[in-house]
Amino acid sequence: MQLPRIAKELSKTKLSKTILLLSTAVAVSGCGSRVYSMIDTVDYTLFGQPDVALTSEQIKQLPYAAQYAQFGEQPRAVVMLAFIDNQLANRGPQYQWAAGEDDILLTENGRMVGTRNLAGELNVIKQDLVNLRSEQGDPLYCLTSKPQDTDGCAKSWQATAEVTTDFGRQRYGIKSQITDLQQQSIQLPNGDTVNSLKVTESVTSNGLSANGKPSQWQYNNAYWIAIDSAAGEVLKTEQQLVPGLPRLKTVSLKRIKGSQ
Repeated sequence: MQLPRIAKELSKTKLSKTILLLSTAVAVSGCGSRVYSMIDTVDYTLFGQPDVALTSEQIKQLPYAAQYAQFGEQPRAVVMLAFIDNQLANRGPQYQWAAGEDDILLTENGRMVGTRNLAGELNVIKQDLVNLRSEQGDPLYCLTSKPQDTDGCAKSWQATAEVTTDFGRQRYGIKSQITDLQQQSIQLPNGDTVNSLKVTESVTSNGLSANGKPSQWQYNNAYWIAIDSAAGEVLKTEQQLVPGLPRLKTVSLKRIKGSQ
């Protein structure tokens, strides 16, 4: 299924891309909710500019779900929800977030599972995440399904991450261990205070380093899952899976549940 083209790129270089606010209409198909857009240009930039900081009033005016996203030390940007795929069995919906005409971030249960056209020589993102595959159920799927009753959820998980390289593709073996679950109150950029389940995860990534030698990397990730009236929505994350794709931080601006 092809993602609708939802934003116009105002520059050919990733150093001056523009985030676009979208006037949206939702059409329901067998593959989920498509968001077809008309475009209103706003001076929010993705790379090479100061962090975006929306006011509460600007957040209210967002036509559809959106979040802040920041890779590594790059400026924080606004990404808009462009497409929801509800046809993934035992995985929960896949959300496709757009930061430009072709720049896409894919998430499932808050976890980044893919990127499209984010890698480039002129920024810190050196690899795109092609996919994240596993024969096991991601514990985050269980935890987002019932954040107030987590006793039956698995605490470990293994997957394979496939990324782009200058010479093709490379795979990393991913091992995840949930190390802590605790309730925590968080404040969102719109001023709302929400009760959440904070999930702390230890990740080990095994693959080849730049010199071709087998190497191992360790990351500590965190996910904040709402346990209010819209329970199960991931509101905030801090995560990394592979060395070539910097640490990603996200936080909800306009929530998915209630905005559709």
